[in-house]
Amino acid sequence: MKNSMKLLLIVGLIWGVSSSCSKDDDSGLSGNCGNGDAWFELVTDESNQLTEASTKYSMDPTQENCEDLKGAYRLYINALKEISKCVPGFSRSAYQQSLTSAEMEIEQVCQ
Repeated sequence: MKNSMKLLLIVGLIWGVSSSCSKDDDSGLSGNCGNGDAWFELVTDESNQLTEASTKYSMDPTQENCEDLKGAYRLYINALKEISKCVPGFSRSAYQQSLTSAEMEIEQVCQ
């Protein structure tokens, strides 16, 4: 469970940091890829919410904080789904599998 979540976070960060699209969107990819932002910038808010919820839960592992953490994971996964069209075709299958695995494991986050 933790491995899929870590993999999803790492994949999102690596693609976000190493990939950006030009202002002219000569990438040939559909979706919100051509506005000049790195992909990570498109999910920054959700990533920050996930980090905050994770920190809060690690400092105070209550059921309420666990539910907040699960909610933050869901938001992050949904944000990553929104940019899935930016993922090159050869990587898209692995990306989608990571998202699916992470979704299935959300309920196990605090166990």
